[in-house]
Amino acid sequence: MEGPACPPGPGCAGRRGAGSGNSRNGTTDKTVRTEVGAVDLDVPRDRAGTFTPALVPKCQRHLDGLAGLITSLYAGG
Repeated sequence: MEGPACPPGPGCAGRRGAGSGNSRNGTTDKTVRTEVGAVDLDVPRDRAGTFTPALVPKCQRHLDGLAGLITSLYAGG
């Protein structure tokens, strides 16, 4: 029988990436301007720098069509 799943966090011994040399390394604050105002984001980062955000690409500070993006994500499930 398997025990309860360990919640994400620093105390989880079986988390993905542990010992791989490319574990998560906190977050970076990012402010994105949209048509409805500024949105503050916490973008995760990894030690090797290979994480690529899908919704707001790296170095992008202005996001057009936020309402359309949210609607398409909601429709897709």
